[in-house]
Amino acid sequence: MSESSSSAGPERGGGRREASISIEDYPRVSTRLRELGFEVLGGLLILPTGFEDATAPAEMCHVSDASTIQKLWTEAGIQGEVVQPKEGPKVPTLIQHGFSWIAPTIFVSSMLLTENPSVVAVALNIVGNYATDFFRGRLGRPEVRLRVVTEDTNGNCTELSYEGPPEGVRDLRKSIEQIARK
Repeated sequence: MSESSSSAGPERGGGRREASISIEDYPRVSTRLRELGFEVLGGLLILPTGFEDATAPAEMCHVSDASTIQKLWTEAGIQGEVVQPKEGPKVPTLIQHGFSWIAPTIFVSSMLLTENPSVVAVALNIVGNYATDFFRGRLGRPEVRLRVVTEDTNGNCTELSYEGPPEGVRDLRKSIEQIARK
């Protein structure tokens, strides 16, 4: 399954800028957690880059702002975890410099989507606000790259990839809910 869509968003200077959203199948997160020696958690998780096809934790990395987003969630009363192995060395952090902000990959379990969908909205608002602050005072067109992996009630996972302005992150909740209902 692969879908793609675009929507226009505001751009500095009065023009409009496109945001793109693509949707693809994603490996079962619970299975990958077990295969890689991670604790199997549910709810709201921050997955490392490379999680979907790595053969060992050493092949993955967390984006530099993963722990910051997790701390902001905690301050807002949201329980979210940065995925790390049960034993052995931690997944390293990759510091990136560029004109776009690469957000952590967020996993949303089916139980969370079913029992407390408002948490997803709050979590996305926090990510969107952080991205807006990240770009404050910078010239050019701010762009966020965010991946959200959702799980359905059968444990199957779908990845929503977003590239666009920071303000668009807050609006992804509706797309995530639609994917979860499929």
